[in-house]
This record gives sequence, structure tokens and C-alpha cells, in this order.
Amino acid sequence: MSGEQFTMNTPDLIDAVSRAARIAPKRGHEFDVAAGIRFSTEGGKLVVKASDLSTNYRQQAPLLEGDFEPFRCPSGVLANWISHLPTGEGSVTQVRLLRDEQRVTFTSETSKAKFGLIMGESFPEFKVFGGGELAEVDGLAERLRQVSWACHRDSIPLSGIHIDGDFLVGCDTAKIAEVECVVPVDRPVTAPLTGVANALRGNRGPVGIRVDDRFLYLAPDPDIQITTTLYEASYPNIQFLRDKTTENVETQVVADAMQAALARINSLCSAERYPTVTMQLDGTAMRLSASIEELGEVEELLEFEVGLNDQKIEVNFTPTTLAEIGAAANGTLLTVAWPKNLDPLQPLRITDKAGFNCIAMPRRNS
Repeated sequence: MSGEQFTMNTPDLIDAVSRAARIAPKRGHEFDVAAGIRFSTEGGKLVVKASDLSTNYRQQAPLLEGDFEPFRCPSGVLANWISHLPTGEGSVTQVRLLRDEQRVTFTSETSKAKFGLIMGESFPEFKVFGGGELAEVDGLAERLRQVSWACHRDSIPLSGIHIDGDFLVGCDTAKIAEVECVVPVDRPVTAPLTGVANALRGNRGPVGIRVDDRFLYLAPDPDIQITTTLYEASYPNIQFLRDKTTENVETQVVADAMQAALARINSLCSAERYPTVTMQLDGTAMRLSASIEELGEVEELLEFEVGLNDQKIEVNFTPTTLAEIGAAANGTLLTVAWPKNLDPLQPLRITDKAGFNCIAMPRRNS
């Protein structure tokens, strides 16, 4: 069949495609099986789906007109192109299928693009779940963002976000990020939620959530459903690392000032494969510095809002880690807790006043 087409409001299409593309796989076996974004119609609405085989994403949006048989096309190029379309009042996009050419065209005002169709029937099945059984959790999307950056990229279960009922936790072998978040679960669970955190970016309302023996179900609004598998492997006992910072001594710095300083330091460090930033506690101030022999050196001085007189310590960190900690925290002040014995190889704790806490191991001198 050729010549199928549909029309819909451009902002609705951009939103659905952009979120689905954050779940769609980019490489590996998952890409071979479930690459791209799948489009279909149900009850007069467009249904957009994506899956990385661990997480299934489904979003529906109203069609203005048209009907078509399901099709699939590449996620990355489509999401990048469509995000730049005009979204003013009355903006619409027409999508036309050319199956004989194995192509699909998207037209919006004076912009037009043609993408290849992904052929084959390997895309996983999706089940729609009822919304009445979901408990609402306020601020879940933001709290997922605060810890997802700290998860391990590849190692299960550290690639998942841990939910214990009171906290969300992200952890790899060098850092722990956790934030207070009451989630009604009857047991601690871990799920691959970093992609979900990206898909929920910008969500400000409550998110419906439910857990059974195998899956975690999320519904940020009535038109979006996300199902993700639970990891069977037990989450490591990270209490020992928390215990290492219980007697740390505390200082406070202005969060925006620290982020601005780290941005300037990273402008130099971004050219280095394994950069290091040195944090020095010197009484009433924190000194941040980095040096790359071939390029130069930078230094920043941050006055403490609350300092420690006559105490000194020098600790090395990866600059991107410090910047990510600062970006994840909320509030105007960050509390930096230093080892009481001023041991430069013991972890630091950085917290805000809104329930965010990060424990990070320093980098050893090479």
C-alpha cells in the first residue's frame, strides 16, 4: 500500500518523537531488534512507541486527519530534524508514507524531509496497563534526573536506579548520588531508569507508579505509559561508604559560584582525556585548580559561607564529576563535608538542603 498520510499539530508530534527517541536504542543487540520509532493509530489517535528491550515507551497524541498502517523509521535523525520545526499557532505537520519506495516524508510549512522506513517485524509487543492502580509520586521526574547521572553505564545492577521507598539512589564504583523520594513499594527494587529520566525531562507534575514482581510501571500523564523491567540482581550494600562520611567536618559554598568556576575550569580540562581538578581547603576558602602542561593552567577561589579555620587538605577529582554533582543539587548553598582526619583519599560528601546527597571518592595521584 502507498500514499497513506496523516496530519497533526507540530508541537504534539515534536513532543512524542523527542521523548520516544530518548528510549530508542543506539547500538548493540537492542538496536538490531528494536531500532527506531514505531508509529500507529488507535481510536483516531497517533501512537508513538520506542523500546530498548528493557524499557517500553508509549505515547499517544490527537490526529487532525488521516489514517495509516503501522510503520517504523530511524529515531535519531528524525528527532534531530523535527525539533527545529516551527511551532507557532496553527503549525501542523503532514506525514506521507511511500511504501513502494520504503520512505516516509514529513512536511511542515516550507520544511520537508524524507526518511527511510525500517523494515521487518522484530519490534516488541506492548501491553497497555490501567491507570487506576497507580500511586502518584510528586517530583519523580526531577528526582530521577538528580541521581541518574551517577549510575554505572554498563554494569548491572549499578546501571539501574535503586528505589527503597524513601530514597532514589544512583551509584557506580566511585560515587553515590541519592535524593529523598517517598515511593510506595513493598520492597526495594532496582530498574534501568536512566533512559526514563531523559524521557520524562521537563515533567513537573505527579507521576503514577506501580511495581509488581517483574516490572515497574510509570504514567506521567494519561497519554504516556512506560514499562521497565526490574533487575533480579541484588543492589550492593552501600552503607559502608555512607558510614565513611558520618564524622566529616562541614563547609558551605554558593552553588552558582561553584558551578561557574567549574565551567571555566572545564573549558581547559575538556581537551584532556583524563583531566584532574584539585580542590584545596585552606581555612576560609576553597581553591580549585587544573593544569595541563601543553595548554596552560586555571585557578578559582571560592570564599566559604561557613569555613574551617586553620585546616588544610588537598583532594583530586574528575572535574566533570564535580560539575555533575553541582548540576544535580538544588538550592543556593552546597554543603561540602571533608574527612575529619583530612585524609585526601577518603570520600567527600556534598549535599543541599532539599534532600540531595552525593558521596564521591577522590582520584588518586598517578
